Amino acid sequence: MRSMLRWTPWLTLAAPLALAVMTTLAVVDAYTPAPFQDYWDTLYWWREAVRKGFPWSWLPSQHNEHRILLPRLVFLADFAWFRGTNVLNMAVIALTQALGALLFLRAGLRRGGALAIVGTALALGLIVSLVQWENLFWGFQVQMTGVAATAAWAIWHFSHADADGANRAGRLGAAVLLLAVATFTMANGLFAGIAMVLAGLAARRNWRSLALVGALTAGLMGLYLWGYHPVASHSPASAALQDPAGFVTYALNYLGNPCALGDRPRAAAFGAIGTALTAAMTVLVFRDRGRDPAQLAMFGIVLFAGMSAAATALGRLSLGLEYSLSSRYATGACYFWAAQALFWAFRVQGWSRVFQWALGAAFVTALLVLFKVQDTHRPGLEDADRRIERAVAAMVSGRADDEAFKSLYPDPDKVRYLGDFLCEQRMSVFARRPDDAPPCPRLTTQ
Repeated sequence: MRSMLRWTPWLTLAAPLALAVMTTLAVVDAYTPAPFQDYWDTLYWWREAVRKGFPWSWLPSQHNEHRILLPRLVFLADFAWFRGTNVLNMAVIALTQALGALLFLRAGLRRGGALAIVGTALALGLIVSLVQWENLFWGFQVQMTGVAATAAWAIWHFSHADADGANRAGRLGAAVLLLAVATFTMANGLFAGIAMVLAGLAARRNWRSLALVGALTAGLMGLYLWGYHPVASHSPASAALQDPAGFVTYALNYLGNPCALGDRPRAAAFGAIGTALTAAMTVLVFRDRGRDPAQLAMFGIVLFAGMSAAATALGRLSLGLEYSLSSRYATGACYFWAAQALFWAFRVQGWSRVFQWALGAAFVTALLVLFKVQDTHRPGLEDADRRIERAVAAMVSGRADDEAFKSLYPDPDKVRYLGDFLCEQRMSVFARRPDDAPPCPRLTTQ
């Protein structure tokens, strides 16, 4: 009987495996080589490169608030080597999600114990959840999954630097390198450096390490802001002061999204719970000086996700609270709750059995809810797939269906003239067009 109970927690790992299979099948079924939304802007620059030579200044230039230099290199490689079919983009998204899952798997299984195993199962289930479906099927979202994974690993290495005396320099070097990668993957990558400093201050870690990371973060911020210009269509910084309740609600909705099942009040409630738990984490880390590097790393990841939520609320508040539950923001929130789960699993292991059983029951319940989350968000993915396929059918047949093209990009004129370019180059939806096919239909002349 005891042997059976000892192995029972391991059975919970079947849940994230099942969720991963469900998510993978849904995303593969919805796969499309067609450019979608902001990816048309990237395609425009590829056309410029083909016709006029590569515009190098474009690589570090802004995309909204972001400098997505490294994702753009992935996009260019997909254009050059995979004919713009999104194959490389999707592979990189899968890889970065796997790297994120590996961090939580490593942290939980190295600790061992029933509660850590169940917490690991929940963390993995969140990372593979379909709540973030836009980031998993839309090739342009390399930066969303990439910044979360690289920031989390940067914080992990920093948190372990002081505890790994033999390889302290290597740990700090890895943290610094990953911080630079995160910064030029997406704007909130800079928050990884701030999270490391804040977590290190709470844990009263080695001041030299804090100074190094702080100086690098400041340097990266200066480099990032060189030539930076505000985005006119997004909320100004003053919006949070003009509507503080809306700002707080937006950030709470962002954090509570994975648990909300599409309901904004429920999202705000879970976001408030997560915020309260983060405050408790801060007190505990300060009290024990962050003696456990794994707990400190989870705390840092939570801080990173919390700052990402606040920054998103600041920049997108003017678009309306309905956008706070967008699936594209859910990856950061999934990391937030995955880190919460493991932090408290590690912490409660030394407490009374009542606390351990209660937390274990909460983890199992959350795992079961994640299956409901799959059902809640699958229709959004399927609807997007249907709309894209309608637009693709119009493009391939040479029918300028502007209403359908708006499913691909708000400006149908861009779809039409870049669609002609795709056909000429036999890229994307035209990648399998034979060399001896009839001339491309001209969408721009209809």
